[in-house]
Amino acid sequence: MRKRIILGLVLVQLGLVGALGFSIYQKYQTSQKVLSITVLNKNDLSFIKDSSLKYFYEPKPDQEYQPASNGLAELLKYHINSDTLRETRDYTETKPNQTFRILTLGDSFAFGLGVPDGTTWSDKLETALNSISCAGTKFEVINLGFPGYDIQYEVERMKRRGVKYHADLLIWLVKQNDFDNINEFLIPTRENIQQSMSNAEKESYFKQGNFYPWTLKALGEFRKVYPPDKITAYQRGALNSVSDYFKGKIIFFDFKSDLSNSWRGVVNEFVKSHYEAYFLDGLEGEVMNTSSRLTDGHPNEKGHALISQALKDYLSSKSLISCR
Repeated sequence: MRKRIILGLVLVQLGLVGALGFSIYQKYQTSQKVLSITVLNKNDLSFIKDSSLKYFYEPKPDQEYQPASNGLAELLKYHINSDTLRETRDYTETKPNQTFRILTLGDSFAFGLGVPDGTTWSDKLETALNSISCAGTKFEVINLGFPGYDIQYEVERMKRRGVKYHADLLIWLVKQNDFDNINEFLIPTRENIQQSMSNAEKESYFKQGNFYPWTLKALGEFRKVYPPDKITAYQRGALNSVSDYFKGKIIFFDFKSDLSNSWRGVVNEFVKSHYEAYFLDGLEGEVMNTSSRLTDGHPNEKGHALISQALKDYLSSKSLISCR
């Protein structure tokens, strides 16, 4: 029986199930067993051959994108625009006059897994900013988030899709699992382990209620190859590399109960060494309540509204909104 987490934020991993042709997003905590699964149709994804990352993936453009399963009561379709972004419309590469443009970046919590189009915190932030009086300035908020991304994949997404929009500000939701895991190792390792397991061995795990044992095995192999200090060095480099592609203002934010002190330290290092970088450290309060989250831990519509409001308040408090 599939287990689900109700309290606490979940961690998201990506694995490929070659025989079934599915991508699997695995929510996992090191102290617990697999909690819930999101299965995505591999046919809806593009694996980018010209990327320096061997396993980097994006959704295919111009589609109504629907996971095969996500552990939720209702499966939603997500509109993907011509630039592979979860947006109901396309944005011009040339920024219109009197426009303040914001990019948002992250994993499924930025993508808005589990909530309808138009209700993500990116959508709500764009609406909220355009409701204020700002001397004729229009705000655009463009969502680059996608499920299963780690830090390196998020930077690659920024590089491939975000740079051309010439944004004034990047808002980056960073989470524990984005730092803890490295997709370039875990994706092929998980697939190799799955393919090497006999049907009898798989059946034995299935009878125990472990439907994706290759994920736990891959994580075990990962910890052997990447001790904590090696992971820290790797992710620090990945985080810093965003400066090669984005020169504007950056706001990082996280959830209070999610990001460890060590990863907070890495983010703070970046902020201290980069001009106009900020860290909204530890969203808490009502946004963390179970009434603001889905059964798998992702924010529901109320949660996305609360995140949007917190970001709007932060932008105002730091005078980061330019009216032109």
